[in-house]
Amino acid sequence: MELNYTKERKDASDYQREVNEQMNQEGFVHLRFVVEDNQDVLYCYEIQVNKISQSKGLGTFLMKVLELIAFYNGFSKTMLTVFDVNEEAKSFYKNKLGYVVDPFSPTGEEDCDYEILSKVIKVNPKIEKPHLPSGLTLSSR
Repeated sequence: MELNYTKERKDASDYQREVNEQMNQEGFVHLRFVVEDNQDVLYCYEIQVNKISQSKGLGTFLMKVLELIAFYNGFSKTMLTVFDVNEEAKSFYKNKLGYVVDPFSPTGEEDCDYEILSKVIKVNPKIEKPHLPSGLTLSSR
């Protein structure tokens, strides 16, 4: 599943509109639903925010949407991988969003240049897990 945030441009040819969409994509997050240690987990495989859109709240917004998806689907936590050299991202996840080093992280192992971070999603007993109307099914491509 991929969530995209783009600005729309008007009055352009089909080709130019496609080029504009690619150039104007402000950010996206690529996520997957996985099972880790017998727990349903929402894994953030990739998040990117256009350089000119950074520090404006878009990355926080995308991550909060990701956490809401996990929350409403009853997942136990969200997880992601961050490279050691990306200190800015590590600070963003840990200090701003409250992620911690996951027990599955190979942190400190030789030849390891990344950490696995996670955030526990608290279950809200007042919210029922949404169910598809009868006769409908979900499929992935």
